[in-house]
Amino acid sequence: MPERKQNLPQLYRFCFLMLGDPRKAQEVFHATLREAAVRAARGELPSEPFWLFRDARWRCLEATKSDLQPESVEMDERDVAPKAEFDYQEILDIAELKLSELSRFLAKGRRQLQAWLDSKFPQPSKV
Repeated sequence: MPERKQNLPQLYRFCFLMLGDPRKAQEVFHATLREAAVRAARGELPSEPFWLFRDARWRCLEATKSDLQPESVEMDERDVAPKAEFDYQEILDIAELKLSELSRFLAKGRRQLQAWLDSKFPQPSKV
């Protein structure tokens, strides 16, 4: 597998999307980078791709356990740069999922999105 670059802006975006709170995302982001710096100083950096994202994921999950869930916030919509998107293999690596699990989660997400769209933008009934 070719070496994949760890992208720090993507890491912060990942933390923000997991937590929904810029302050908490920044705390997890910095804690993850501090831990990476300590590991690097000891010569103990993992060789697997996306280990930083996996470490940040666990920190995000831990942060949500001990705190209230973020309130929904209106945010400006922006186009996502193609470089910021993950392919299936990257998602599987980061989330530590099997392909069948990811497939189920994506199908459930699509159904939820469609239900939301149907409720927000009802189609006129065809008679």
